[in-house]
Amino acid sequence: MPELILKLLGALTLGYFSQPQVRVFYKKGASSSGGASGNPDGIECDWKGNLVFENLTNTVAQNLNLHGLPTEFRIAPIPNYSLKPYETREVELVIRKIFPRQTVIDCRDRFTELLPPELKNLRLVVSYQNLKGINFYTKYARNLDYDKCTYHFSKPEI
Repeated sequence: MPELILKLLGALTLGYFSQPQVRVFYKKGASSSGGASGNPDGIECDWKGNLVFENLTNTVAQNLNLHGLPTEFRIAPIPNYSLKPYETREVELVIRKIFPRQTVIDCRDRFTELLPPELKNLRLVVSYQNLKGINFYTKYARNLDYDKCTYHFSKPEI
């Protein structure tokens, strides 16, 4: 039994179980924009922001992937995305909705009332690996009052 404990401690010191933690949060981008759509009674509104990925540890987080992002969002691709220790990166996120022209006119002084529900209550999971290929997960939840991340060893429900 003591031999097993020594082997486990050795594996830990070699970094096999080194756990990166990637914090995720939404950062409001350039102000929202609107414009005429192909529909004469509608106005296209874009909400632009950034998803920020921040490695909170001294362990590399590699092969980042997003799970559960609503299809309404346009996001820059994340090919073989890795974060060095304590590195932060941002990826632009855009959602476009078409509203009746009169609705936009009525809300021109209260534009946040048009905020899409997909942005008000954003939920997603980010998967990533340490250098040994061990998978880790961050579950991200956002509403207008808070951003919350929880860290997991197995893929959580979205």
